[in-house]
Amino acid sequence: MRNPLLEQICRNLLNIQGFSLRNCDDACRTKNGSTIMMIESTKPKVCPICNKSVSIYDHKNIVIQHGVLNGRPVFLEINLRRFDCPDCGIKTEQHEIFKANEHYSEELNDYVSFLSEKMSNKQVSEITSIPPSTVYNIDKRELEKRELRTKSIIPKVKRASIDEIGYKRGHTYATVLLNSDDCKIIDISKGKSKVSATELFNKYSYELSSLESISMDFSPSYINAALERWNSNCIVFDKFHFSRLVNKAVEGVRREIQKMFSDDDRIKCKKQVRWLMLRREKNFEVSHYKRLEQLKALNNDLYEVYILKEDLLSLFDGNHNRIDAKLYLKDWIKQARSTSYRQFHTLAKSIEKRLDLITNWFERRVTNAKAEATNNHIRTLIKRAYGYKNFDYFRLKVLQACGYLNLSATHST
Repeated sequence: MRNPLLEQICRNLLNIQGFSLRNCDDACRTKNGSTIMMIESTKPKVCPICNKSVSIYDHKNIVIQHGVLNGRPVFLEINLRRFDCPDCGIKTEQHEIFKANEHYSEELNDYVSFLSEKMSNKQVSEITSIPPSTVYNIDKRELEKRELRTKSIIPKVKRASIDEIGYKRGHTYATVLLNSDDCKIIDISKGKSKVSATELFNKYSYELSSLESISMDFSPSYINAALERWNSNCIVFDKFHFSRLVNKAVEGVRREIQKMFSDDDRIKCKKQVRWLMLRREKNFEVSHYKRLEQLKALNNDLYEVYILKEDLLSLFDGNHNRIDAKLYLKDWIKQARSTSYRQFHTLAKSIEKRLDLITNWFERRVTNAKAEATNNHIRTLIKRAYGYKNFDYFRLKVLQACGYLNLSATHST
């Protein structure tokens, strides 16, 4: 006899349709810290193939994990009927509780996938009492399903950024391709070589077909990969990476000059000068101007190095056009070569070699700032998981956190 109350418990508490708690004393019991619920079907006795009314051949009990209730894992003991159909033979009744050969329900599968987005697999395992390896397999499989729907929702990209990020010890890198318009990662590939960048460009050739600009650092691998696909006017060097190269040269010159100081003067100079020379004048406070005057009095060479640096970087603060910027840089290169500092000679050579690409910034005025911000998000993801052994899984988690993978969960194909 059907019991509406038991059916309602099964439907509302367990979120299972067409089944009911068994009407017996031990239908819900506790064993070894787990809750076990016995359920049975309330559907008509029909063949799952031809839908003819048939008789029951026998029953088989299957135990699966369904969820967590009050901190205890909940298991379902499902009493499945097998029907004897004269046309189709012996058939097991159909259901949507779990998939074949799985030891957990679809409901638990979705719950694990939801939790894995918010916390590490180890924490999910502690909450659900599922082994970490099973949590990994569930999450990876669900993310792979979402990825099949992702390609169709990636928009055409007009402004992109490409950068590398280290994801494992031992200088193990990945290449990140970002849509700068909406700050979402398009995809990542293993390594930071030309092959890595080309792989991404080829994979998303349609999405990148209307590209207007792609910002990057001074990596020859990325430059060569981009030049094979787009006009050099599309490539924009990130001004913050450019500033880092300039500051690196300034720091090298400072160390070279301070080597000629006595030990006491070197220590004193390092404390007072190092960060002053790396600070931009536009960020100065009153005290910094006083220290700059002291630097001029202490060592005129260091002061000249600072002025040269400011002359170069101030170019990016103004509203210059590309032609004026190119003339300005050529003039600065002559000044740098007239000095006796090896680091500035190297910097001048590097700027001259990439002069056309550097001056693209004055037309496009885009940077890698969004890519660097996204890289910080990826680093947080890596810390939360205590690292990733499998690159494919790492890639899926990055696309879930920073890319279009989550959007695919709410879009139909």
